[in-house]
Amino acid sequence: MQFIFNGKKDFVHYIKIKRLSKSTLDYITIYHSEDFEIQDVLENSNKINIVINKSNYLNIIFTKAIIIKESKTQTKVECFICEENGYVYNQDVIDVLYHWRNGRTVNWRSKTENFKYAYIKACSLLNYQHFKFINFDNNILDGKKVNSENDLYIMLGELFYGNGGYFGAGLDGLYDYLIDVNKNKFLNRITISIINKENLILKLGEPYYLAFINILKQKNVIVTD
Repeated sequence: MQFIFNGKKDFVHYIKIKRLSKSTLDYITIYHSEDFEIQDVLENSNKINIVINKSNYLNIIFTKAIIIKESKTQTKVECFICEENGYVYNQDVIDVLYHWRNGRTVNWRSKTENFKYAYIKACSLLNYQHFKFINFDNNILDGKKVNSENDLYIMLGELFYGNGGYFGAGLDGLYDYLIDVNKNKFLNRITISIINKENLILKLGEPYYLAFINILKQKNVIVTD
């Protein structure tokens, strides 16, 4: 993940945005190297490009910027923020990617469902086109550890790719992802063993569980439950 501030690379390494529901003003804290002076590059309209895997993920535009607090490595700015590219800024996504970039794991299990959704988004941004499985056989999915739909897809990603792995999101996302994997001729080598399926059915509902299993089998995944 890379942040490009008004065309300047390698100076900004993290940002944190705070939006107040009862105010039109926004706040952005920019974490930067000591030799980067925000004041020297501020313009009437400013842009931070967020680049992930060499592709532009999101452009943050902020105007009428006023520096309200600064130190050698942090500058807090009051401003008006909007996004480009059709995406909405999600601080949790940025935080997950930032932790991974710095070699830290993220304990998603203790988080809210909103955070888990953002975690899956971070997985997709980092690893969507990654099809090199670390496991093919004897992948055990324990239904007792699944408490929500988000849990299911995070655990699937981890089963086959390890930490941060992506294996779809939702039934439609799973189907689309397996189409991509199938193009790489891997699916006939994948096995999933589901244990404690009763808990999966309890948490997700029987229609969802049956649809999930059906999609896997349609795409030639070997499933035992």
